[in-house]
Amino acid sequence: MTYVKNAAVKSELARCGMSMTRLAELKGISKQELSIMLNNVEWSAKERNETVQLIRDNAITERR
Repeated sequence: MTYVKNAAVKSELARCGMSMTRLAELKGISKQELSIMLNNVEWSAKERNETVQLIRDNAITERR
């Protein structure tokens, strides 16, 4: 079985239909930096939860 780093964040991006580019903008980093961060290092639970909340908050805002 393959383990996917930061699966909760990637799943939430897909669920909300948000691009990695948009998430990178919200976090104030480049898309390349975000990609490296997501794929190379498992984030702490706190960082994952905060990012999932950021995605949810902005997905709701952008739909309005």
